[in-house]
Amino acid sequence: MEAFVQALLIDPDNMEAKENYVYARKMLENNPDGGGGGNDQNQDQNQDQNQDQDQQDQNQDQNQDQNQDQQDQNAQQKPSGGEAGISPQQAQQMLQAIQAKEKETQDKVNKEKAAVLKSRQKEKNW
Repeated sequence: MEAFVQALLIDPDNMEAKENYVYARKMLENNPDGGGGGNDQNQDQNQDQNQDQDQQDQNQDQNQDQNQDQQDQNAQQKPSGGEAGISPQQAQQMLQAIQAKEKETQDKVNKEKAAVLKSRQKEKNW
């Protein structure tokens, strides 16, 4: 149960952790001594906990990667020490990266619009 509490503290919207926490609490209420006959269920719970922990580890890795990326971006944007600003080459690279990201976003939006129009065309067959 402690693992589920920790999972919920990290991610309060984690529905699997909530469900597993409620299930574990009910199991403890039904069988307070924790022994006898429930090995299969305990193994299933342990597997679920391991899967939840793996998912949490992946989420933490992603968050660390995102934080590192943000720190890298902030380091590029802020002049260090005696520099008056960023070099023209760095500015050009940043501009190209932003333009590429904008193009990806526009392509995504255009695909979504096309999908909506296509679905509307199917609805109106007259």
